[in-house]
Amino acid sequence: MKIYIVVGSVREGRTAIKVAHWVLQEIKSYTFSTLETEIVDLKEWDLPLFAGAHPPLTGIYDQPKQ
Repeated sequence: MKIYIVVGSVREGRTAIKVAHWVLQEIKSYTFSTLETEIVDLKEWDLPLFAGAHPPLTGIYDQPKQ
C-alpha cells in the first residue's frame, strides 16, 4: 500500500510541511513491510497563482500573472 502525504500550502512560513514530515516519521516508526509513504509537496509544482502571501480569495495578487 502506498500513502501520499499531500502538503497543500505553498506560502512562505507554512506549517504544513513540518506536520507532513512529522506524520511521515510517525508512519515509518511502525514496522509495516508493505507500506510505502511519500510526501507530495505542491510547492514543488509550478503554481504561481497560489504562491503569493495572500489567498486568491482576497483578490490581492502579489505574483505577476503569466
